[in-house]
Amino acid sequence: MDRDIFLGGNSLEFIRIYRAGKLTEQPAGEIITGNVYIRPADIVRDDYMIWRLFPTINIDKTADTPCDYPGAMGVPITALDTLLQGRNDGKSGFLILDSVKPSIDEKSKYQRLIIRNLHPLLPKVVELRGLLRRCGVEIIVEVRKLKEVQ
Repeated sequence: MDRDIFLGGNSLEFIRIYRAGKLTEQPAGEIITGNVYIRPADIVRDDYMIWRLFPTINIDKTADTPCDYPGAMGVPITALDTLLQGRNDGKSGFLILDSVKPSIDEKSKYQRLIIRNLHPLLPKVVELRGLLRRCGVEIIVEVRKLKEVQ
């Protein structure tokens, strides 16, 4: 069915979002093929975890860290100084998720921090399906009325 929905706030519907091709069974609710709108603040909320739909990207230079990407990013370990720079309280707009030292063909590479931006510079409301599509991710949105979920 085609229709626009807005995620977040006090919705009277139960909404699940899937990566297309990752389903083992068909969703039970109505499948929405229209636009899905969301606030950037809701994309990065830990309880919604929509930011996990975005692929993790590699950033070779700290200066190339995008300010508008809501997903996880692998950055050089030296980015830690830059991420905290200019803040008196030692806090940053980035959250460190992990630290890894990848190896390719049994050759160890440089240490990387896996971070995500807690305040991506995006419009007040974004069309989620289009934003994910630009990152190479197709999604399926399942919508059910709350009374069907209980």
